[in-house]
Order: sequence, then structure tokens, then C-alpha cells
Amino acid sequence: MAETVKGPASYFPSIEKKYGRPIPEWQDLIRANALVAHTLAETGGK
Repeated sequence: MAETVKGPASYFPSIEKKYGRPIPEWQDLIRANALVAHTLAETGGK
């Protein structure tokens, strides 16, 4: 018997269907943006 997915992961299938990208791709995008933001904060945007 398959277990029901609970919590935020229960929304993943609908997000993937609506936006046409798998969740790992979104996670990579978020990590990349966080790294850029961190670098800009350290350098003062220079």
C-alpha cells in the first residue's frame, strides 16, 4: 500500500504540472539565486 504524501511535498505534482519543470530544477534555481544574493551582499554589489 502506498503512503500518502503529506506536507509541502504533497504540492509538488501540481507545481510540476502547472509550470512544466521538475522540483529539483526549481531547487537548483533557488540555490543559484541565493548564492548570487550572498555574493552581492558580501561585495556590496561591486
